[in-house]
Amino acid sequence: MDSLENLVISFIDVEANKGLFRKELAGILNVSPNLIGEPFFEYHTINGVLKQFIFVDINMDLSKEDLLKIPFTYFDGDGYLVFDAGDVIL
Repeated sequence: MDSLENLVISFIDVEANKGLFRKELAGILNVSPNLIGEPFFEYHTINGVLKQFIFVDINMDLSKEDLLKIPFTYFDGDGYLVFDAGDVIL
């Protein structure tokens, strides 16, 4: 039963940190957090390494100056800002 409780707590932590991520990104851009979409995660395994990425949509046009303020890794083909969330060796 303890492991299930730990999983629930971990899930709640992830959901709370999504809100903090949106709030922090909105603060960098000086906009309302409502303009920042719900972040989601993607994982890719490459040669025994789990690569973790956070995808987020920003519902406004960004200037070059705004983009330079954000430490994102790349844009994906669907217009999401992608942040490298680190690697885990399996």
